[in-house]
Amino acid sequence: RGVMVVPPKFRNLHLQPDGNIVINPQRFYGLITVDGKKLLDPIYDLITYYPRDRIIRVEQGEKVGYAELKNEELVWIWEMGF
Repeated sequence: RGVMVVPPKFRNLHLQPDGNIVINPQRFYGLITVDGKKLLDPIYDLITYYPRDRIIRVEQGEKVGYAELKNEELVWIWEMGF
């Protein structure tokens, strides 16, 4: 009928090969697990995931950072910087 009973929280969801989900609520990106645990707040301009090494590259303006997924926790390899 086109009636929205519960409005969606995120505009886009992108399932990653490891089961985590990249979220895009408006125009920024974040990262959550399948069970809803937030790994990265949706404040990034771009998130690129490299599944073989489980490394995540995040971009925010001119800043770039790299993180690694270890035991379902996000560990920064290289903090956000230029």
